[in-house]
Amino acid sequence: SIESIGVAQMSEDGVIFMHLRSPGSIIESDLRYEPGMPEYESIKQHLGGMAPGEWKSVRPWCED
Repeated sequence: SIESIGVAQMSEDGVIFMHLRSPGSIIESDLRYEPGMPEYESIKQHLGGMAPGEWKSVRPWCED
């Protein structure tokens, strides 16, 4: 079971930055979610909530 696919950090203005990688580090991606974007609340909920300045591990969305 994979426990983490990357890290997320919330900036002081509430923007969530995520650095994700596939198992085996074949693919890596940097994502940015700003307050008001359609996916923002869903991402924040998946991370278990976040506060400005906080870093969290990103768990997979689904497990096989």
